[in-house]
Amino acid sequence: MVGAGAACVELAFALDARLRKQGRTPHVSLVTQSDSPLSEAAPRLARLEEKVAQKRGIRILGAHRVEAVECDGVRTNKGEIAADLVVWASGAAPLPVATRSKLPRDERGFIRVRNTLQVVGHDELFAVGDCAVFEEDP
Repeated sequence: MVGAGAACVELAFALDARLRKQGRTPHVSLVTQSDSPLSEAAPRLARLEEKVAQKRGIRILGAHRVEAVECDGVRTNKGEIAADLVVWASGAAPLPVATRSKLPRDERGFIRVRNTLQVVGHDELFAVGDCAVFEEDP
């Protein structure tokens, strides 16, 4: 698992649970550029996540910047990490179509929408998901 946010941690736990339910012994690793997963979350939550991961045998590989995904794993600034499956869940980013448009965007490049999902200033356009941000509650 590449990432450090809530989505990556949730997917790591779900994958681990699913494989165990199938009678397999998974070897799940969280590879993150930050020192630890959920570093932007409340400290208590981050500590709890690390404790649960350790109990499940999920390795946390902090301070690893992924440089390439290869057919047999990932290459980081600290070397190769073998993997049968690489899941990338490192957070949302605005799509190139959004960043190249003249639609209203926030400072990160996400299209600004109202609570109706209509693009601000363009009632005929809608944006949803990882390309949009609510103007009222970013």
